[in-house]
Amino acid sequence: MRYLLARVTAVGFSAMPKKESTTAPLRILIVEDRAADAELMAAELRRARFDPSWKRVETEAEYLTELQNSPDVILADNTLPQFSASRALKLLKESNLDIPLIVVTGSITEEIAVERIKQGAADYIVKDRMTRLASAVERALKEKQLRAEKRTSDASLRASEARKGAIMDSALDCIITMDDEGKIIEFNPAAERTFAYARAEVIGKEMANLIIPPSLRDKHRHGLAHYLTTGEGPALGKRLEITAMRADASEFPVELSIVRIPDSEPPQFTGFIRDITERKRREEEIHRNLERIRALHEIDVAITSSLDLGSRLNILLEKIELFVPIAAATTVRLLNQETGGIESVACRGISDEEEWRARAPTTLSGRTQMVVKSMEVVTVRNIHTDLTAGNLDLFQARGLVSYLGVPLLAQGEVLGVLGLYTKREHEFDKEEIDFLVTLAGQAAIAINNAQLYAEVKKRELRLDESRRNLEALYTITAAASQSLELDSVLKQVILKISDIFGFDTTMIYLYDKQRTELRLRASTESETGRRMGLLSFPRGKGNVGRVAETGEALVFEDIKTDPVYQRTSDSKQAAAHAFSFFAALPIKGAMKNLGTLLCIGNRPRKLAANQFQLLTSMADQIAIAVRNNELYEEVKSRAQELQQKASELETANRTKDEFLSVMSHELRTPLSVVMGYAGMIKEKMLGDINPQQEAALQKMLSRANDQLNLINTIMQTTQLEAKAVSANYEFFDLRDLLDQLKSDYQVHTDKKKVSLIWHYPTAAVPIKSDNSKLKQILQNLINNALKFTDRGSVTVSVRVTLTPNFRFVEFNVADTGIGISAQQLSLIFGKFHQVDSSETRLYGGVGLGLYIVQNFIDLLGGKIEVESEVGKGSTFTVKIPYAT
Repeated sequence: MRYLLARVTAVGFSAMPKKESTTAPLRILIVEDRAADAELMAAELRRARFDPSWKRVETEAEYLTELQNSPDVILADNTLPQFSASRALKLLKESNLDIPLIVVTGSITEEIAVERIKQGAADYIVKDRMTRLASAVERALKEKQLRAEKRTSDASLRASEARKGAIMDSALDCIITMDDEGKIIEFNPAAERTFAYARAEVIGKEMANLIIPPSLRDKHRHGLAHYLTTGEGPALGKRLEITAMRADASEFPVELSIVRIPDSEPPQFTGFIRDITERKRREEEIHRNLERIRALHEIDVAITSSLDLGSRLNILLEKIELFVPIAAATTVRLLNQETGGIESVACRGISDEEEWRARAPTTLSGRTQMVVKSMEVVTVRNIHTDLTAGNLDLFQARGLVSYLGVPLLAQGEVLGVLGLYTKREHEFDKEEIDFLVTLAGQAAIAINNAQLYAEVKKRELRLDESRRNLEALYTITAAASQSLELDSVLKQVILKISDIFGFDTTMIYLYDKQRTELRLRASTESETGRRMGLLSFPRGKGNVGRVAETGEALVFEDIKTDPVYQRTSDSKQAAAHAFSFFAALPIKGAMKNLGTLLCIGNRPRKLAANQFQLLTSMADQIAIAVRNNELYEEVKSRAQELQQKASELETANRTKDEFLSVMSHELRTPLSVVMGYAGMIKEKMLGDINPQQEAALQKMLSRANDQLNLINTIMQTTQLEAKAVSANYEFFDLRDLLDQLKSDYQVHTDKKKVSLIWHYPTAAVPIKSDNSKLKQILQNLINNALKFTDRGSVTVSVRVTLTPNFRFVEFNVADTGIGISAQQLSLIFGKFHQVDSSETRLYGGVGLGLYIVQNFIDLLGGKIEVESEVGKGSTFTVKIPYAT
């Protein structure tokens, strides 16, 4: 047998393909031993506007292999030499593939055809009636599609049923379905748990008799009948709160909503029921809490409306009576942090408050001590049977029986105890205790705030006093540091002391160096001092002299009764003039005692620690003023001496400058005449001379030229010192200046083996600067380099820099000479400075060349830098700005 596989990709097989439709691809597996028959089948399908791709097989192995490719349809001959349609159907069924198989055979009996259909064949076609093949294929494909859709639908239905079952089983709400007679059809696990019925007990029974209280059953049945008659019902689609009943006949609140199951005939209804017992309990609790919060708010507003602690506590106790009716009396007792005891500060419901407070213990004991120590609530059902109770007659006389003590806690500390009493035995429940604990918390906050407010007010007073003291001290400090008039400073100190302390008499005694005694320098009432005979004290005599000598203060609150004063006072003048208070403080400098500050009062007085500290600080400021005055006098004296010396130096400098100027002029004039005549002789203008004479004249002119340069340098230095040198800016060609310098140094006659190398622009460089000073700067640098270079070279380099923001000329003079040490670099531009200033030095000069260079560069707004290493030479770099 042979077989054929045709490939089909059908767009859809919901309808028979029409001849006018487009060609439909089709994959075909043909089980056939004759290739011609397979070709005939494919041709018939192409005629029916299929586009078949096919493969033919003859054996079982080939058939099983091609089944894995899932063809769209199988065309099989009934009987082949090695295979059969019956075997193919069996193998197809075992593969679980839904592929239509059509038997296409030469001859077949009706019994065999029916057998193949029973085995699963989609159809059978006799080969001499091949025209039916296309319609049979189309029908088989459509049936395959319908089977696929049914499988999908069945799967969806099973999934839906599974979801419904899962919802029913896992739902937290009760789900109960009933029919039109009100009988239960479904009863989920949540309903079993809620109503305490097993599902088997309720199925088929009327719901009203099971979960509806008797009083509501008729209403339930009437509503169901009304809906079945009119199609309307008050509970349908709405959420109602009703009362339900459990199996034990206990009733509880539920939330109910009923919906009709769509398309159910006869009608079916599903009820969704939720137990709202807990929600009702919470709502009631929330309502009670709201009432408490409202009460607490009213109390909070009341106790925060006043800053007075007593008023706050009375309002609190009044409000407690409104919200805790069982209370017959309430008290507030606060701890005293200084004494460690406890004080009754407020009570209500007690007619004789004064006696109550008077008899209340001030030490921690009994129930109050238990509350404070444990920081917990303490309750006593009957005070009269409490063995720890004291003052029992106090409670019996007022008919007080039960007690509740609540600690007043703020920031983790016990401030006191809130006590509540009743006139009959009462067991305080948790709600009452919690409410009173909350009230106690508010009371503790109010008490703490009031205490903090009182403390803040005290601190404000202390701060205000400190501020005034600091202002006074600042005034004295400013006067002592800013004024050099000692008497003025002492007067301000006396006034400030009197203003702050109000002493009747304040005196300041200072040492008089000439008379070696303490003298009265300032007083609020100098006549008192004179009247007391206290204008001066010998060193170490009396309390005033003793304080100044020892540097230790003496303070007597009342000299009339103080035995120490009676023993130490020599004159007893203060006591004789009816003074009581006496304070003497030392005025101490850095290294010595300078005097005494004396403060006297008509009445006994105790100085606080901060007051004594302030007086001590004021005495220190007096010492500063005294020392400043002494320094001022010393400075003034030295300033006068320095001014006199400066005047003398200025006269000497002026004389020196005049001398140098005159001497330079007087020396240059004859020297110029000598050089002129020597030049005329050398040039043979006055007759012939021999070579020896010419050489001698050349040396004389060279040394005379050095002498003239020295004189000119001294004159330039003199002019710089006199500030008589200024820059003369003009336009010139920098190249011409450098050419001239190069030409001058070409006739250099020094015998040293030194090369002078030049690097500068060959093109014209027009700039605006001071030509002569630039030339002088370069000459001095070149001469300096030549002087200190015995062999090697001196290189002069020039670079012109032009940027958008800056224009400058950079000159570099580098030599291979002796170099300059790092210690000397910072000194070489000083006046008359020599690297070697000894009398045996090898190099001449007076040390003014670099001094002039530095000054000329500063005058032109430039700068100079030096790099040097001993034995390797030096490089001077000069940068001069210019205009174009």
